[in-house]
Amino acid sequence: MIQHPTEQPGNTARRLKAVILGPTQPPSGGISTVLNDMLASSLAEKTQLVLVDTRKRTPVDRTLMQGIKAQARLFAEYIRTIRREKPDVVHIHSGGSRDFYRKAFDVLAARLLRTPVVLHNHSGDFNLFVDAMGPCRRAFVRFILNRCTRVIVLSQWWKEFHAKLTPPARLRVLHNAIHSAPYENNPPKQQARRTLDLPEDRVIFLMMGVKGHRKGAFDIVEAAPQVKAGDPNAMLLLVGPDEDIEPAAGENLARLAAEKGVEDTVVMRGEVDAAARYIYYAAADCLLLPSHAENAPMTIIEAMAARLPVVSTAIAAIPEMVDRDSTGILIEPGKPEQIAEAVLRLSRDESLRAAMGEAGYGKFTRSFEMEKAFVPRLLEIYQEAAAKKRVLNRE
Repeated sequence: MIQHPTEQPGNTARRLKAVILGPTQPPSGGISTVLNDMLASSLAEKTQLVLVDTRKRTPVDRTLMQGIKAQARLFAEYIRTIRREKPDVVHIHSGGSRDFYRKAFDVLAARLLRTPVVLHNHSGDFNLFVDAMGPCRRAFVRFILNRCTRVIVLSQWWKEFHAKLTPPARLRVLHNAIHSAPYENNPPKQQARRTLDLPEDRVIFLMMGVKGHRKGAFDIVEAAPQVKAGDPNAMLLLVGPDEDIEPAAGENLARLAAEKGVEDTVVMRGEVDAAARYIYYAAADCLLLPSHAENAPMTIIEAMAARLPVVSTAIAAIPEMVDRDSTGILIEPGKPEQIAEAVLRLSRDESLRAAMGEAGYGKFTRSFEMEKAFVPRLLEIYQEAAAKKRVLNRE
């Protein structure tokens, strides 16, 4: 648990207190990226933040009983924290669709303890999760959302979807955001490539994230023969761990690349820490993210902060983040030929890459920078939720 001091020297005014429930690891996870930047922002000076860290503490090959015990210990820590700290608001970060069921208990516990709840939904496939439900499970989702004081969604698209499940007045759009400083302090491109042992003379298209079907990694490999034939200088660099629901994804991708004879075009590397992520962005020429399911990808925001153009799919919040043919190129999911066409268009035109990268950076500073965009908006949401605490205490 991380707790920031209640008072600063010379400041006796009581600050709003929030208990935060979310993971600070792994370094490649979207929620952990937002949460770590949030904890390092001025929000920690303007409010009192108490973190209950939900990062995974059990081994990958844990037994079912180990997993249950770990969840039980975490839930007990969460309850003790709310009782001890008596916060004005609980801010719950919810990830994948299965995570919603775990977070439902956290929502109900906070409500029983008469504490307003802000549920922050980061799930990239929440729509698929809900659409596949029968009436009983959908009623449960509605019930949980309606127990929240505010529900944070990452885009207008997701607000419209959630409005089918809970009143729009309960919903607030808050774009993901990051700090700009790490990207401004990045090394020059050629130095970054030497650090990472990458070729200095190729055009590198970076996919940063889990490797699997959901992020479109297999579509990238399928597109590689067309890319290689059109521009042998283009490199498709996939960096990140295997998708947790596809544990053999990396091996299968390597096998597919070998079958297609594109091992020199498709290069794969494993998960990297935060410091290395910045260097990979500095080394790249473009971000490539042909996902099949997303929410509001952190990698797009990171790419814009690094002045990289983006090639991604026109799904979920992405069309709100990437301005078509201005900050990047939007394609359809599951279309390797469109990936290849976008890659070749950008690999052959350095001036276009530079123009799109600068346009993306401008949008980043306006909409996705932590201090300018995220912190003021989240403070408003906290204050709205905290104002409901007196109502809960009267119930």
